[in-house]
Amino acid sequence: MNALTMTIPLPADLNALPEAKVHWLPCTIHSDQEASVDKYFLPQPVSPSLNDAGETTETAPASGEAPSIALKAESTHFRASFRGRRLEGQVPNMHDFSALLVETSEGVDQDQSEGEVDDSKMELDTTQHATSTLRLTPVARVVEPIVWDHDQLPLVHTSAVLKGLEWAWLSSAVHQPVSQVDDGAESALDG
Repeated sequence: MNALTMTIPLPADLNALPEAKVHWLPCTIHSDQEASVDKYFLPQPVSPSLNDAGETTETAPASGEAPSIALKAESTHFRASFRGRRLEGQVPNMHDFSALLVETSEGVDQDQSEGEVDDSKMELDTTQHATSTLRLTPVARVVEPIVWDHDQLPLVHTSAVLKGLEWAWLSSAVHQPVSQVDDGAESALDG
């Protein structure tokens, strides 16, 4: 019988971890090596502006402006292209959650539980059981991640990342203790 256990050793102070910029792209990249993302992937912040009718529209900055998103931290909407496809991105509302960048390592531990009795067959099972351990080690804190989608801003119903954040927020809201009773509900119970 094989079992899987997962361990996540958290440091005492998560703020001691280095910061990492993360881009959640709507594609699969068959590599887990480091890449010069800042050199080749150049997202442009999109700033709101008014058109002739006085409506707010969003436009990308001129090509002469700095492409660094670090300089335009107040913008939450970005535009880029990857492998010839236009991408629209935004910084999601993390709802007071934190994200960590982790490295994985896997190991197999031999279990010492020899000599188990299988009650259904009444036989002695003398095989050793292996336990796979997946270890997730935090290597960086994710600050202002950008979620990307093809040709449109990512939406909760089209992005698994945004959907996961919404479900995490909803779960924490549902499981939070009720601290106060609404005055209207209290008076309805009294009367």
